[in-house]
Amino acid sequence: MDRDGASPPLRVTDALGMSASSSTQRRGECVVLESEVGGDFVVISHSSVSSEARVVRVCGATGRLLVGSVSGVDVFGSVDDACDALRARGYAREVVRGAAALGYATLGDIACVLVAKKVHVAATLPTGDEVLQVRESVWVKIPLRNVCAALSREERANAQSLFEFSVDGTHFYCETFDVSRPFPYGNAKSGFNSPDREGGWDAG
Repeated sequence: MDRDGASPPLRVTDALGMSASSSTQRRGECVVLESEVGGDFVVISHSSVSSEARVVRVCGATGRLLVGSVSGVDVFGSVDDACDALRARGYAREVVRGAAALGYATLGDIACVLVAKKVHVAATLPTGDEVLQVRESVWVKIPLRNVCAALSREERANAQSLFEFSVDGTHFYCETFDVSRPFPYGNAKSGFNSPDREGGWDAG
């Protein structure tokens, strides 16, 4: 209460249990590792909204993503714990480390992961959620052993054009709020018929 006995207005960030300060938010992490022999790849991802780091394996033949749920094998407490365990199993080469995996695609005999290496806080929403801008990204190309799916010369040229297309400075994302939907629907659970009341600044 203030000196007049009235309670101070409740801030949106307080109501949601968040802090508007960008420095207090934990960031996501992503690491791609390659095995010493066989050319097998794994992607370790840890979102800022999760308490676990998950290991996603890339099938070396088809490019299919394989996800398990065994603690100590597929799920770890941190990215560093996952890296230590996987290095002990032969995944010795760290291909790239960044903030997030932005996309994945299988193109014939190539699988590719787009990793945001460096990000910058472009905006902080009134709820405290951070909108991140990709400053530096890289495509990780994974050769597949499925020779039946080889790309033609034209398809390979098209794939190279995709790899050369830069999202640096032009791609934005948020790990804790769906910024692809019109505000204030990012946290709504019932679609567009039920907007988030925290976003109704002019509501009585």
